[in-house]
Amino acid sequence: AEANPGARPSFNGRRYVGERMTVDITMQPCSDGMSDRRYAETVRLTVDGRTLSGCGGAIVPPAGLDGTSWRIVSIDGAAIVSDRGGEMRFEGSRLSASAGCNRLVGSFTSDGTRLTASQMAATRMACPPDIMAQEMRLGQMLRQSLAIRFAPDGRMILTGDGGATIVLERMI
Repeated sequence: AEANPGARPSFNGRRYVGERMTVDITMQPCSDGMSDRRYAETVRLTVDGRTLSGCGGAIVPPAGLDGTSWRIVSIDGAAIVSDRGGEMRFEGSRLSASAGCNRLVGSFTSDGTRLTASQMAATRMACPPDIMAQEMRLGQMLRQSLAIRFAPDGRMILTGDGGATIVLERMI
């Protein structure tokens, strides 16, 4: 173990230099190479002459929604109650979503700050009342134009009229 020597400014980042290791953190977007998730910083660690490279810092939002899949964490503050979970997927201009039982499908447009779904249709399976209630709420929210924002942990938060939210985690 080595004590934190404190950061020194470097070109476009910061550097930590210890007795056996050096850490260079550069403010440059980085892809982990195993998924399409991107991070705000490129990190290089050198220990006893061996160098490792990776990513760090905040998760950078995707450039667009097309080709992304998300797990629904909560709808209007209530956690998803289905053991099958909830999800939302974006392919081309198509949106599909489920809160654990039925599937909603339709079209979507997004300018990066708002999500607008249209021509939504749903399957009609009977499900337990608590799952039906969350699916009804999901459908109601998708009939609005929703504001899009990303939390530092990478979660996407869709906000509708009156402040109701859908919180999603990226599925990679």
